[in-house]
Amino acid sequence: MQFRLRRSLAERGWAGFAASLLTDPRLIFRRDPDAAPLKPFAPRHPFDAQHGVETGGILFPEDLSTGKPGDLCNNGYFGIAPSVFRQICDRLAIDYRAFTFVDLGSGKGRALLLASEFPFRAIVGVELSPRLHRAAMENVAHYRPPAQRCTNILCVEGDAAEYRLPAGPLVLYMWNAFEGPVFEKVVTALEDSLQRDPREVYVVYVHPELDRRLAGSPCFRRLWFSEIEMSEEDYQAYAFPPHAEVCTVYRSVTGETPGRT
Repeated sequence: MQFRLRRSLAERGWAGFAASLLTDPRLIFRRDPDAAPLKPFAPRHPFDAQHGVETGGILFPEDLSTGKPGDLCNNGYFGIAPSVFRQICDRLAIDYRAFTFVDLGSGKGRALLLASEFPFRAIVGVELSPRLHRAAMENVAHYRPPAQRCTNILCVEGDAAEYRLPAGPLVLYMWNAFEGPVFEKVVTALEDSLQRDPREVYVVYVHPELDRRLAGSPCFRRLWFSEIEMSEEDYQAYAFPPHAEVCTVYRSVTGETPGRT
């Protein structure tokens, strides 16, 4: 309940918070009144069982409190469906060898592991929660499938809003990990980075609740916005009713193209 109070106050201010309580006094007693109901799902994802890692489960924002300001914008953790991630990367149709893959809000690192199936130049995960960061490091250390094509993987414990993006072409990935204030800082930092170093950058945004900010940026143009169907295996381990994940992809309008395939 303490987390809900702090988050609601940060988002609404005292006047808005008081008004919301008058409308619905139960607000502070449930985790997220706007969240979709969960469905029954497999306790362990087949991906984890196959590779001896632990990237599954669902964690709510209050489960991941660190005492840092970024907590108030934390959306919790749930890993992307592997079948969806692979379709997204295939659809990018880029020369992966020229790009660094960066996951902002990388959680337990499932997207990092999946990205390593593609020959990226490097892979970086940035995670605020020490608990999730430790899990990601353990998963990266144990993940060695025959299909792995990139082993240059770095896990960074830190705030996505303060992370300095690497130079060179990027694939920047986000799975709706944080709320508006952090998202605004992330996009602003990305725009500033492109002004300093014009280059090819793709933004992959899954569950794009704040897509309007990217759509309004002069630094990007939208390539596509799609519902991507997941495999039945993934759906059995998926906590939410839809059989697809929504994804939008943007490309920077500045910079050279280092070689599309």
